[in-house]
Amino acid sequence: MAPSATLGLKACESGGVEDMRRAAWNILAFALAVRVLLALITAPDDKSGALLPWFNDEPSHLNYVRYLDQHNRLPVQTASVQDGFQSAQFEYYQPPLYYYLARPFYALGQALTLGRELYWVRLVSVLFSLVGLSVIYPAVLRVLGARAALLALLLAAFSGVPLRHGYLAGNDSLFFALICMQFALSLAALSGGADRRLTIAAILIAAAGLWTKASFLLVLPVYPLALLLAPVLPGQKPSPRLWPVLAASLIPLAAITPWYLWNYRHYAQFLPMSVGFGPLQPWTFGNFGERLFLTANYFTRTLVFPYEGLWGGLWDKIIYPLEGLAFLVLATVGFLRLRRVHPEMFRLSLAAVGLTLAGYVWLNLHYAQAEARYLLSALPFLFCLMALAALQVQGKHRRLSYVIIGVWIVLPWVGVGF
Repeated sequence: MAPSATLGLKACESGGVEDMRRAAWNILAFALAVRVLLALITAPDDKSGALLPWFNDEPSHLNYVRYLDQHNRLPVQTASVQDGFQSAQFEYYQPPLYYYLARPFYALGQALTLGRELYWVRLVSVLFSLVGLSVIYPAVLRVLGARAALLALLLAAFSGVPLRHGYLAGNDSLFFALICMQFALSLAALSGGADRRLTIAAILIAAAGLWTKASFLLVLPVYPLALLLAPVLPGQKPSPRLWPVLAASLIPLAAITPWYLWNYRHYAQFLPMSVGFGPLQPWTFGNFGERLFLTANYFTRTLVFPYEGLWGGLWDKIIYPLEGLAFLVLATVGFLRLRRVHPEMFRLSLAAVGLTLAGYVWLNLHYAQAEARYLLSALPFLFCLMALAALQVQGKHRRLSYVIIGVWIVLPWVGVGF
């Protein structure tokens, strides 16, 4: 199947691909500059004045890195976010890969700019974020064409969740980079390009993902599913899929087993959810209406504009619901279009988004955790869907697709101060 031909994309004509490739590099360069700027102008804590508000989880992530640097061993969490927020130690239950990788930058910052180590750890997140962004354009290009690839990259670079968490100290930056890599490898496998090297790379990425955040478990089946969905191309000899599928599924689980055993030893849980989030906060008949409103409201705000200190005013009461509705409409239209033009990627996207949403719903039903960043594991697929929906604009008005995506990204910023 040639999805780019089905979409009627004409970027391949008259050197269009080269123009798109240059545009992609420009987006990456601008994304780097914006993230460095935001890292510098975001407040380091709730007491410092700055152009952008602090992120209240950031001190706890920094404390994790500081603990590794000072004690050279893993910390054991003794207080959840519900009862130990002020101590900023409620991220200790997280897998340690990000924090070990950030540790040299923390030490460098301590040596060069004592007291400003946070900014050096933020730099690590910027670098991880750029690594993730760098694989999106070539991955989408091979299956959906240049225009869809450019729009997906634009969304990944500048929309609320990946931008905000692409420069803050925290493991979401590495997590998103690994999710983008898994996304790219899955699309490569789906295009019939799977081989031993690709599967080995997918195994390593999945293992790293599990050592970064437990929620990578939700999308661990995505690459094996891509192997199963990949069509046999004309003239291509069918290759055995059982062993690569089993290897990509089981080896990452074997690699993370020592961490699960460490958790059980210290917390009597393989996945210490209650250690991180505290006692259960379930939905009941009595709080159903309130929890539903709070979840919808907080999810929409953190999806569209995850800068809590800048919320407020009449503008965001109008714009945020409209932007949330636009996100839902674009994703739905994109799903319908993808089903027509690339059935295999439609099934893969449905699995990635469905598994992520199932995890989000489960978490929210048990704890008051409604942030949109819990969709990070599905965002590359969702951005592709939004790009496909915007590409419904064809012919002489096809540049409007960039306007649609650009407005969705920029509009929340316009309302700051209104």
